[in-house]
Amino acid sequence: MDAASLLKDGNLADCKTQLFKQIKKDPSNVELRIFLFQLSCITQEWQRALTQLEVLRDLSDATLAMVNTYQQLIECELKREQVLSGQKEPICFGEPSDWLAYYVKAYQQYNDNNITQANKLLQEGAELAPAISGIINDQPFQWLSDGDVRFGPSIEVMLNGGYYWLPLEYVADINFEPVEDLRDIVWRPANLILKNKGQLIAFMPVRYPIIASTTDSQLLARTCDWHEPTDNFYVGNGQRIFVTDENEYPLLNVESIKFNHD
Repeated sequence: MDAASLLKDGNLADCKTQLFKQIKKDPSNVELRIFLFQLSCITQEWQRALTQLEVLRDLSDATLAMVNTYQQLIECELKREQVLSGQKEPICFGEPSDWLAYYVKAYQQYNDNNITQANKLLQEGAELAPAISGIINDQPFQWLSDGDVRFGPSIEVMLNGGYYWLPLEYVADINFEPVEDLRDIVWRPANLILKNKGQLIAFMPVRYPIIASTTDSQLLARTCDWHEPTDNFYVGNGQRIFVTDENEYPLLNVESIKFNHD
């Protein structure tokens, strides 16, 4: 069975082993090198991913745009890991919202396993955050939030070499690019229009923070499972989920979100 078939079956370890064998037989095969780069991103082996990008730069000028984009995204991902592990505070894109400060403090408390205090801060922040109506995939909603309470009504975005938390109150439209490559289930490209009419090309992390118990299915963003350390405190593992007052929407199934700013 070749590496692509093993990936389809969701077996990452065997896929990687087989892919190494295929590359050993054909080391200058650009498609196989791209495959290994993308697989390394799935498994968060960032140094291997960067090495493959350098190899691709040498093998084919046609890969230069991809190489430059994803070298920068991996740098952003490393910044994200520092934030999500509690080493640094997240940077708010735009003017910091008062309510977002509660979420930042709550994330710190969560990392320190102070769940009760984290929950208290999240509830206070949620009360201050504005509920904004809109449309997701042509379906109306009165409010929209991340299903993971740690992020609430904000999104993680990577743009211009930086990693940010962006409050949804600043966003007018999000239009996602189609999922075409394996790397798109790590970072989903999107075109954003802000409330102030500014336009951004950004990437959104598809998966919640990876932890020791994250399964292959979750790494591949095929599933999302929830941990509830206390009542109504939902922590995601796997593909990001948006929730509204009406429904739940896995990120890879979302085409567009439009917010009403009257």
